[in-house]
Amino acid sequence: MPSGWDIICDLGSRNLDDGRPDLDNPQPPRSFCEYSSVILHQGFIFTRPLTATGVLLHINEENKEEVFFHQMTIDRVEDGLYILQNTQFSTESPKAHETPTVKIPLFDPYYVNAEDFWHHYQMNGRAILIEDDYTIEIVNERHPDMKTGRWYLCPEAYSLELIEELTEESRIYL
Repeated sequence: MPSGWDIICDLGSRNLDDGRPDLDNPQPPRSFCEYSSVILHQGFIFTRPLTATGVLLHINEENKEEVFFHQMTIDRVEDGLYILQNTQFSTESPKAHETPTVKIPLFDPYYVNAEDFWHHYQMNGRAILIEDDYTIEIVNERHPDMKTGRWYLCPEAYSLELIEELTEESRIYL
């Protein structure tokens, strides 16, 4: 399966009439972006790159637990792991944040805010979120199951799709 970056690179080259890439004009056609949300879960089937929010509980300089949120791209799913591209490196970020690739098991719990966590916990007596055809384990920093120095994902991720705008030139060939 191609990585997310491979898919983006393929979008970057137009084809000539005979199907060869136009190396003199490597820009993608004019387009607009459509997005849709998906819910990540243990049985999630990856089909395209997604933008997701990673969550890390770490100990700050004042020796207190602090939640750190970071937007990343799910590049692929491999051997039961989400493979995420970490787009930001900073010496001010938690130590676990200083790596170009983050791997998170599909079967790890997913992070939700405190209100959602306690709502679902009180509803069924377990730290799970029950959706139509799947159940996902959830965590929050106020619950002892969330560990410091370990990445979690929020269950909602987004698929971004570039849709080519029809121009007068492209309408001629329709």
